[in-house]
Amino acid sequence: MTEHSSDLPPAPLGQALVSFRAPSVNDKALLMHLCRAYREADQQPAADALVDMALDAALAGEPNVRIWLVELAQKPVGYLAVTLGFSIEAGGRDAFLDEIYLEPAARGRGIGTRALQFVESECLELGAQRLCLEVERHNPAKALYERAGFRDHQRFLLSKRIAPLA
Repeated sequence: MTEHSSDLPPAPLGQALVSFRAPSVNDKALLMHLCRAYREADQQPAADALVDMALDAALAGEPNVRIWLVELAQKPVGYLAVTLGFSIEAGGRDAFLDEIYLEPAARGRGIGTRALQFVESECLELGAQRLCLEVERHNPAKALYERAGFRDHQRFLLSKRIAPLA
């Protein structure tokens, strides 16, 4: 929530101040707020009802998703969501960084780099052979992802909704 931003320690950032924790059901309102901020910043049209359903499943223990709150000095400043899958091309289990969001005041302080390192480590522990993500063309975070080793494979990501909207 935006009130966290005013309490952030000044830059430069000590790595020890950044932490990650799995949310509990008590964090759902915070996650809804952060997901809405992510969608607005990324100009994505996802409906609150779909996000609500997904968060309910994730918080209830859906085995194919992991969510972590990103905290700075124990104050939530963002979140990460990783989904797990399988890829013949990757040689087995793969992971998809479905969403990563940091509040504007938390950006440019090394937190995103630390978050990507954390996700990579967690995905290795989960047995993933590959970590993927998608980024909107207008998103300046693309440079961060490229510095972290993500590559544009000159492919198009296509999707089709096959279940009716609730």
